[in-house]
Amino acid sequence: MDLELLTLRDVIDALMRYDIKHCPFPQNDISKKLGSHNGIIDDEKKIVYLNEEQTQESMRKTIIHEFSHAKNYRAGKKDTEKQIEKETEIIYKKLYGSNN
Repeated sequence: MDLELLTLRDVIDALMRYDIKHCPFPQNDISKKLGSHNGIIDDEKKIVYLNEEQTQESMRKTIIHEFSHAKNYRAGKKDTEKQIEKETEIIYKKLYGSNN
């Protein structure tokens, strides 16, 4: 499957559809789903949960990661964590370079 990178349009569409919750992890009702992740998207409730205790770099990557899932959910596409991680790294490097 070819990567379709997240665009600004995708981010705006995600922000229109999802609430963003910054909270410490694990959060009671989502801790069982999270494991060691720094973010999770609940497509049913239209909420993106972000671990508020992340570094700035990690938070940026988590937002890219979760919004990439949102893009795929909206398009009706299945994705894998491996695909999303690859996309996240490509986008992060384009936006911030490799040292940030």
